[in-house]
Amino acid sequence: MKKKTLTKRLTALLVTFAMIFSFLPAVNAAEAPEANYSAETNKASVQRGDEITVSINLSENSYMAAFNAEVGYDPDVLEYVKLTKGEVLKAAGGSVEYNPTEGMLKYGYISTGPKDENDNPIDPNWPGITDGGNIFNVIFKVKDAAKAGKTDIDLNVYSSTTADRQPNRITSEGTAVTVEAPLKSISLDKSALTINENASEQLNVIYNPEDTTADKTVKWTSSNPTVATVSEGLVKGIAAGTATVTAVVGDKTASCTVTVNKVTAKAIAVKTLPTKLDYIEGQELDVAGGTLDVTMSDGTTKVIDMTKDMCSVDMNKTGEQTVTVSYGGQTTSFKVNIAEKTLTVISMESNPTQVEYITGKQKDINVEGGKVKLTYDNGKSEIVDLTKEMCSVDNLTVVGTHKVTVTYKGKTTSFDIKVLDKSLTEIKVTTKPSKTTYIEGQAFDVTGGKLDLVYDNNTTDIVDLTADMCSGYDMNKTGQQDVKVTYNGKTTTFQIIVNEKTVKSLALLSAPRVTEYIEGKTLNTAGGRLDVSYDNGTSEQVSLTADMCSGMDMNKAGTYPVKITYKNGVIENAFSITVKPVPVAPENPAFNEKQEAASADGQKIEVSASAEEGVVEEGAGLKVGEPEQDMGVIEAGANAVVGENSKILAAVNIQLVKDGIVLQPDGSLYIKIQIPEGVTAVASLCIIHFDKDGNATVLPTVIENGYALAATDSLSDFALVQAQGEVATTKVIRNVTGIQVIAGDMKTEYKLGDEFTVAGGKLKVSYDYGDDAMIDMTTDMCSGYDMSKVGKQNVKVRYEGQTAAYDIIVSPVPAAGGTEGKESDKTGKNPATAVIEQVQNHSALMVGLTVAVLALTGVFVYRRKQDV
Repeated sequence: MKKKTLTKRLTALLVTFAMIFSFLPAVNAAEAPEANYSAETNKASVQRGDEITVSINLSENSYMAAFNAEVGYDPDVLEYVKLTKGEVLKAAGGSVEYNPTEGMLKYGYISTGPKDENDNPIDPNWPGITDGGNIFNVIFKVKDAAKAGKTDIDLNVYSSTTADRQPNRITSEGTAVTVEAPLKSISLDKSALTINENASEQLNVIYNPEDTTADKTVKWTSSNPTVATVSEGLVKGIAAGTATVTAVVGDKTASCTVTVNKVTAKAIAVKTLPTKLDYIEGQELDVAGGTLDVTMSDGTTKVIDMTKDMCSVDMNKTGEQTVTVSYGGQTTSFKVNIAEKTLTVISMESNPTQVEYITGKQKDINVEGGKVKLTYDNGKSEIVDLTKEMCSVDNLTVVGTHKVTVTYKGKTTSFDIKVLDKSLTEIKVTTKPSKTTYIEGQAFDVTGGKLDLVYDNNTTDIVDLTADMCSGYDMNKTGQQDVKVTYNGKTTTFQIIVNEKTVKSLALLSAPRVTEYIEGKTLNTAGGRLDVSYDNGTSEQVSLTADMCSGMDMNKAGTYPVKITYKNGVIENAFSITVKPVPVAPENPAFNEKQEAASADGQKIEVSASAEEGVVEEGAGLKVGEPEQDMGVIEAGANAVVGENSKILAAVNIQLVKDGIVLQPDGSLYIKIQIPEGVTAVASLCIIHFDKDGNATVLPTVIENGYALAATDSLSDFALVQAQGEVATTKVIRNVTGIQVIAGDMKTEYKLGDEFTVAGGKLKVSYDYGDDAMIDMTTDMCSGYDMSKVGKQNVKVRYEGQTAAYDIIVSPVPAAGGTEGKESDKTGKNPATAVIEQVQNHSALMVGLTVAVLALTGVFVYRRKQDV
């Protein structure tokens, strides 16, 4: 311990204990006896104003009769109070004399050992102090102005002798005490703050006392983040309004009221005209290239792009037109030129409903349902009804296909009609196909089928049934089906039967890519493919799904052979998966150390290790450093085991070291790596272990409270990695940070006596990793309501330690027939309440009568006594 000079001390205690043993024989020794001195405080840490006792002790097996010692301390921190004798000094019968000299406190001690009542030595052969123990104590007081932190108390024994005045071999060791300064309160450098939207200003925390030794970590919050946000004390205005910014340090808080002023547009002007200013009637306005100069109410200016929704103009008017531009309540304008549109082409949008005619039956074409599309040079088009005046066609008496020419404003188009010599009125399946019973998936076959055609002239024809006449059947659907037959617009049906196909053989083409999981994960069958052959001669390849798989327990660690069942096909032991246990760090570890490391983006993160007793050799310590593997090797290993484009968040080398020798744990060592700030997709995180050859292994990982936890029995390089998707061997334990009631269709208005319900209500649940979930509300979440009480009520909702609330209204039940003559209806109270109040009123009346009777009785008795 460093020795202080006199200029750095208030004083020193020079304690001289002279033991004179004139009646004792000399103690002969081959070498000087040891005398080991030490200083010890009764408190390791103190606060200003506290007293502490510094004990000066002598170790056992020390032979001592006299010594000179000096106790050094910092006078700016400690103030000397007094000195007391220790048990050794008391037992030796010594005395202490005070004599200040040369700015130091000196003490003299003389003794010949324990004495009798006449102050004579009891034992002339007393050997001196040999058992050790407490010699004397110095009591200090911590000054009110003491500086917080560690202060040394030195002990310097510069001479020590035995009873025969033989010098001792001396060792002396001082001590230290820590002055703590608890945090009394905090405040902010501003109690109120006014800023504009999108402006920022810094708030700073003031600590009382300034030199507090408490943790100074500050948690900042805003009561209304839609008005103002805060990050590390930097307040940013979001929207007009007020918010309270609060700083929390431990259990101390301080707040600042923030007022955000709205910034509005004061004036606008066209800075750059749009590129397109010439249009054809009906074209849409195009403001690309147009910009506005905007002057804001706070004096700032900005240039913004012009948008179509800012502008208003009638694009169907020709000539020069004014375009009005509006932004933030301000307007300006510019001019455009609009030319008249020209018809360029016409086409049939839809043919008339009737396109088939019977020869000689109609003289004129039927244009009902016909639509003509008119296209203009402005890129626009419109649809008009087809009229007879637009159409020209040869006579309708010639059988065949005829072209109808359509003319409109000099433009032409056409469509075809058919003239038939007779009209089909009905069709019938007189002979069904030879095959009407199928196996699921077989091809439809109409061979042998015949169709009767019935015309309006009472004649019939027979034609072969063809596949393109048939519809409405599904060869992959089992059961009896109606096949619809269509011929020239006429329909009929016949029936077929499709029997279910069965699996003839089932084979696993490829197993799922993921075969290792952590307890609690669901099976991921991505990559699994089956080859299925059926009894109908067909085959197909299908993707494996989780409901096809059985035989595994995803909540219990172990290796499981998976059975695949698809339709009537089964594959036993198709593939195996391994479910690994969730690593759980010991609650009271025998070994528990942590160190700081750096993440890939330079953040300071915590790396720790813990283990049960016997896993880590006693005396070994944790060492965390840079990875031994090249980062290229680590990145390649991560890509190989969790997919391409994985991201290394942190890479470290973890060792157990004892006396410079690197050790390995004898069992499971639980390592925790702090997740860097800003990482939210925690389900894709995992810890990867790299052996000395660079081989990567994904460890089962638990994400909780901002840390990743994994167990290992081998130490080398480790990496915290973010994969492209969710990792099957990672389990995330989320904590609910807040809830919000989403009423939706939930009932909030009731009649007296109605049953309370939350049907349709949702809770928006927020978690500590920034993700939200919607869950159904249940009545057992709710409290604080009384369905027998009329009025507005506040319903409390509790979920996972978080609370929210919403209001309901309970209205009285209207009287039968709408009458309001009943007493309870007149008072607005429910009948039960009215009855209770009547009873209470009668009770009050009875009490009043009783008191009156007792008073009259007392007066009567008093007067009788007076008369007597």
